[in-house]
Amino acid sequence: MKHRTKAVLRGATVALSAAVLIGVGTSSASARVGAPTIRYGNSGFNVQCVQYALNHWNSAQGRSNHLISVDGIFGDNTLAEVRRYQQAYGLGADGVVGPVTGGRMYWAWIDGDLDGPACYQAMPTQS
Repeated sequence: MKHRTKAVLRGATVALSAAVLIGVGTSSASARVGAPTIRYGNSGFNVQCVQYALNHWNSAQGRSNHLISVDGIFGDNTLAEVRRYQQAYGLGADGVVGPVTGGRMYWAWIDGDLDGPACYQAMPTQS
């Protein structure tokens, strides 16, 4: 009986630890103040996140003709859509995803529960 109690307690400890780790992982799904600015010529995961956000925004606006390839390359099409996004929200349409534009995209993600927490860390924000 004593052995069985230890096994049950050990199992409960493992379950609690897993729950805490999952909770920590979920709570860390937030944008990162000071994340690098994302701009023309950049490539990688952070560019893919911008492309996902732009496609989500265009889809929500019923503009499927403005969807862009999610290839992780910040080229001409991504630049044009970033500028269109910035103009729509009265932001400086410089085509750069810095703290203001990134923050706007980040809050749209939270509201729309977009493509997952992994992108939250890639978006530059002010707060």
